[in-house]
Amino acid sequence: MIRPEHQDFLLNRLGALRAKHSGRSLYDHLRGTHTLLKLWGNSDTICNAGLFHSIYGTNKFRRKCWPLDDRGTIAGLIGILSEELVYRFCTSDRPRVFVPEDPSKDNAIWRSLREIEMANLIEQNSRSRWLPIMAAVGVSKGARESLEQTLCTT
Repeated sequence: MIRPEHQDFLLNRLGALRAKHSGRSLYDHLRGTHTLLKLWGNSDTICNAGLFHSIYGTNKFRRKCWPLDDRGTIAGLIGILSEELVYRFCTSDRPRVFVPEDPSKDNAIWRSLREIEMANLIEQNSRSRWLPIMAAVGVSKGARESLEQTLCTT
């Protein structure tokens, strides 16, 4: 369940129902990403980051719904760790960067970002070549199962 203050912020301050994303509203996409992360058993930190994952814009979603110079507002709303994940998601060369070239450099932050990216792409019914690569590097069982279902449907 999305916290009321998060929903209020996304709908009323961010205007996420008016912003378009993947053929529908940004809010629908953010909510769907959050729902998948919850279903997969992720922490509130990761789920909250997933709910806000593209508000600063990304290398694929160019619309900047919230200014990067006001990260403090988002950190105050969803928490410092969640906001850090949002910031990294929005400013990274994703999804490539979420797959470490050196497996010894993989850590909880990269695993969290990979999980958010998996939810982001699966929620959009993406057939990205990066999905199986990220799954092989390491994501939750729920993410792997969702990927299998996504790839089995046409």
